[in-house]
Amino acid sequence: MKEPFSLPAEALLKAVPAFAGLESKDIDRIGAMLERRAIAGGTVLFRQGQAGNSLYLVGHGRLQVTVTSPDGTERIVAEVGRGETVGEMAILTGEPRSATVRAMRDSLLYRLSRAACEELAETQPKLVWKIAAELVRRLAR
Repeated sequence: MKEPFSLPAEALLKAVPAFAGLESKDIDRIGAMLERRAIAGGTVLFRQGQAGNSLYLVGHGRLQVTVTSPDGTERIVAEVGRGETVGEMAILTGEPRSATVRAMRDSLLYRLSRAACEELAETQPKLVWKIAAELVRRLAR
């Protein structure tokens, strides 16, 4: 897969509402914690019910979020694009993934591990509130 054009992780972080207002040194530190992951369109990033061990920031591309009901019916609940995060609900609650996320097209993601999230929660507690607020806004839409 040809890697799509994307901003450097640190530049992308500065444009994301959850990270807005952090000092440059903190942005650089978070940027160093991120792992780049390119995925092809159609690839499942994670499935509903799996353990949530990371959250992802979309650098380029588009993801589709679906939920499968107990009767097996799947419905699309959201689309996530550049500068948005996905996977934060499982990180915040410690519960299994509440949805399946699939790349709609070739995408570049930045992964933040659970351990990195926990470290950031200790050193940047306001960041947890910002991520939670972004999640609530997305759920309200």
